[in-house]
Amino acid sequence: RLAFQSAWSTNAVGICGNTGLEKVTRLERSRRFQLHAAAGKTITEANRATFAAMVHDRMTECVYSEPLATFTTNVSPEEVYTIPVLAEGRKALERVDKEMGLAFDEEDFEFYLKLFRDDIKRDPTNVELFDMGQSNSEHSRHWFFGGNLIVDGVPQPGSLFKMVKDTIAGERGHNSCIAFKDNSSVIRGYKNTMLRPTVAGGASKLD
Repeated sequence: RLAFQSAWSTNAVGICGNTGLEKVTRLERSRRFQLHAAAGKTITEANRATFAAMVHDRMTECVYSEPLATFTTNVSPEEVYTIPVLAEGRKALERVDKEMGLAFDEEDFEFYLKLFRDDIKRDPTNVELFDMGQSNSEHSRHWFFGGNLIVDGVPQPGSLFKMVKDTIAGERGHNSCIAFKDNSSVIRGYKNTMLRPTVAGGASKLD
């Protein structure tokens, strides 16, 4: 997608920089398909759209009818504006929640209403509410998954998060250094023999 650089491109640009090609700032790979119609048939736009949907990931890829000549886009950032919470109260939050797809729940509405109306005493911006919606998404709520777990009225000995952490408890987690810390993890490596080319910049043996 033109809007963001892929992880593949980041690695490729890093390799280019390490080999002296420092002017390369983005390098993307693409796939090209050539469609042939059966005898007596024609390929319609609907056929092309159906085929494209089968062979690409809409989240990370786009379909282009012709090769790209540049990565430059004419997309402008969305304007920053304020949400009239002080004047309209919760209704303003509910409206922007639907418009931006923030998926606020009942506790979110009450918390942000109190935060901006009573504590900060100012209107929030669309950027602030979008960031809060991402920060409070289910996959980020470690405190939520760490709460008491009750199944069919029976309290369970551990939380959902504890069940996940137990998968590397004891010897199984011997090489895990910072698992479940800020959505990241680090494992302990081991000593290895580094392979280096005997002649840099060309084909050669590894020493």
